[in-house]
Amino acid sequence: MNQNFLPTFMISDLHNFLNDTLNACIAQRKQERQLFCVRGILKNVEQAVENSKWTSVYDLIIQDATGAIEVEISKHLLSSFKNGSYVEIQGVPTFNFFREQCTKRLKGYAIRTIEEDSAIQAFQSKLSTLVVLKKHRPKSYIFPNQFDLSVAVIYSSASKVDVQKDFYNYLSEYRDEFNFDEKPVSLSNVDALSQVINSCTAYDIVVIIRGGGSSEAFDIFNDEKVLKAFSNLNGYRIVGLGHNSDVTLLDYLADHSAITPSDAGIHLKGQFDELFSRNDILEQQKIKIFKLENDLKVKSEDVIALSANLKQLADRTDIQTLINENKSLVELNHELKQQVGNKRKDDETNKRGFVMMFIIAVFAVIAGIVLGRLM
Repeated sequence: MNQNFLPTFMISDLHNFLNDTLNACIAQRKQERQLFCVRGILKNVEQAVENSKWTSVYDLIIQDATGAIEVEISKHLLSSFKNGSYVEIQGVPTFNFFREQCTKRLKGYAIRTIEEDSAIQAFQSKLSTLVVLKKHRPKSYIFPNQFDLSVAVIYSSASKVDVQKDFYNYLSEYRDEFNFDEKPVSLSNVDALSQVINSCTAYDIVVIIRGGGSSEAFDIFNDEKVLKAFSNLNGYRIVGLGHNSDVTLLDYLADHSAITPSDAGIHLKGQFDELFSRNDILEQQKIKIFKLENDLKVKSEDVIALSANLKQLADRTDIQTLINENKSLVELNHELKQQVGNKRKDDETNKRGFVMMFIIAVFAVIAGIVLGRLM
């Protein structure tokens, strides 16, 4: 029994109550002609119209800098709009409770194009930037683990002195170790820069550096033609453009984005240092392996010698076995000779006994005859 006199709901009743409450609120606003007005960018209007089999679309997306929401609206109202259009939709929010899930949607009654304000322009710029980055997102490369490295250094043809001072300042000890191929080019000419980048596909490392300048001077590094060429490179990509605040789309495509040309040189030096450090460790491991191989060779020779000794012992064991068997044969032969000798003695004794018995028998016969005559 409910002692608190509070209304008791089953779960389904609670969902129905919430649904009815929201619907009543929306119906009241509609009755009072209090529609909502939402402004934003149409994200998928072309696909939504094409895929819908009904007179209305239910999955149109409108978005602004704060979020996105689905829109339900008649299909014929969308015929003149394209993806990215900045519009104003008048309508009311709707809610649908299904399987304990609440779906929010804007039901639109009217839609119109409006002039873009600065905030929407900035938002559209961000969206287009994301599209470009996704389109040209390259495969990531790790720094190559080898010593016959080829390095292409692309820089402004008008700032060679600065490049020598800033970029190579930290790489003096490695200038003779690796092949640095300098490629000066105009960094205000999209076609020229794209062509130079396209010529670097065979290099293991490609570096693009530029000193500071106005924001317009860095627009070339946001150009889609330059981005495409850069994303098609097969080597490790480093960029060091301008100063800390200068960020371009090229920075997002690089394997390493340095904040300045000097920082690009520091990064490359660090990679070279690590490469030689790994080589030193490898050499130490090779020495250990060589020592282990020698130790193994000595042990192997010891094993061979031990095997020979065991074989000799085995041969000696065979000889001893033969000696023992020969001794047994000699003893057996001696026993046989004794047995043969004993048999001969027995035969001679038997012969002598037979002769004596024969003589005794003859004498008995003669004695019998003599006695018979006397009687």
